[in-house]
Amino acid sequence: MKRYLKNFRLNQLFLLAGLLFFLSSCENTVDPPDDNNNPDFSVNAGVKSTAQFGWQMMHQVNTSRQFNDILEGEDGAVTDEMGMINTMGKVRKQASKMYQVRDYARAANIIRKGAGDSLVWYEEWTDPESGISGRRGLFYDPESGNARIYEVIFDFPADVEISYDSTSVAAFLGPDLNDDSDDRVLSLDKETRFNPGFQLISVLSNVTPTAYDDDNEIISATAENIVNYAGEAELSKLTQNAEFNHEENSTFSELLEFRDNTTHSRSITFYPSNTGIFSESWRDGSTVTGDFDDFEDDNQGSVNRIINFASNPLVTRLEQGAAYALNPDDSSSTATLTEIIDFTTGNVDSTKVNLQRRMEDGFWREYLTIRTNNEGQASLKISYFDEYKEIEAEHIDTEDRYYRLNAVEYPDGSGELWLKVYTSQASYNNGDAPIYTLHIIYGPDGSGSGELADGNTTYQVTLSADGEIEVVNNTGESEAFSAYSSN
Repeated sequence: MKRYLKNFRLNQLFLLAGLLFFLSSCENTVDPPDDNNNPDFSVNAGVKSTAQFGWQMMHQVNTSRQFNDILEGEDGAVTDEMGMINTMGKVRKQASKMYQVRDYARAANIIRKGAGDSLVWYEEWTDPESGISGRRGLFYDPESGNARIYEVIFDFPADVEISYDSTSVAAFLGPDLNDDSDDRVLSLDKETRFNPGFQLISVLSNVTPTAYDDDNEIISATAENIVNYAGEAELSKLTQNAEFNHEENSTFSELLEFRDNTTHSRSITFYPSNTGIFSESWRDGSTVTGDFDDFEDDNQGSVNRIINFASNPLVTRLEQGAAYALNPDDSSSTATLTEIIDFTTGNVDSTKVNLQRRMEDGFWREYLTIRTNNEGQASLKISYFDEYKEIEAEHIDTEDRYYRLNAVEYPDGSGELWLKVYTSQASYNNGDAPIYTLHIIYGPDGSGSGELADGNTTYQVTLSADGEIEVVNNTGESEAFSAYSSN
């Protein structure tokens, strides 16, 4: 439960950063060099700031998921797709299922004796409730004590996206199948295939135990997962490796391969002291380094992160830090976040945020107040529900424009946002129409597209994950600019 609460607390650290960037840098926008820009076409500053605000929210909500995982601990520190074995809990669960097959074989009392490695028991089965059907069996060599246990599921209900699932375990069962004391899993392989049209093609998993306790239960292991994504996805392949080391450092690494031949890599190390380090290399060459201290031992948590941008024409470095305090009596928490942005011009901007988290009407809510050097104050409210979260934000900029944002985000990081900008808060209170509106549907990587309206003029907007914004009018003229700006 404690890790679950940490997940919610850190979620807002980098969701919030979207507002931070916007508040500190939406004015005085400088366009990056772009040969595709039409010199005769330019949108006004209000259109730019509206699009920037939308991108910052999406980009930092996406970034927040990684930090959620970091503070949640080993169970949440990796990308998790259906069928993957990427936590010690899942490793033990799969080992336990295979031992059940061994128990089924013994209970059937029809184990055939064979010479060498031979099939001594199998059965075909159907679950009467779910309709799932499969086959499981046991290969056994009495001379060596080695065994292979397998289970294949080949018939799924129509509403399940899986078409095939197989698990195979190499195990040592000893010379006597009725003696469990020497039984241990030696390796585990799993393959899951999915129906055509689903976002995944297949997941391949391999687990090798590296240490056992006195009862031969797995306490340390290495795990590899390879995920192949369907053709319509930008991401083509994920390779994930983990080392779970009992009472020692545990590490995770991921390589994400995209269809444009770019890659994104990340790694994280957990120390037994409830601290750790992490790093990333983004698709554009930007690098990330950081460290953290979780809540496990003292109800105090912290995270620090530095991003060195490789190709952003305006921002060279971003440094973020946060300190959290948990009230163990009711699990409410407070936090303070600071951020320093270094611009290519040599200018530096900073922001400070205060956060309060509490239970209201059976749901967790977080309230944030954001203060910047040159853009005043903004407020943010996040409500957490079972299958999604709602985000509400409001802000008044230096031109007295009043921003109201609403967004819905789903567990995979995709979502939808609506932003309205008014000439002033009084205009909003009077029921006047907004001067700008933005509607964006975004994906888990923070990129998205939608429509921006400036009065009677409508633009198509594309927001890339790396901060490039393109606005296209109804005649096809376009302007590209950065989501960041120099002060």
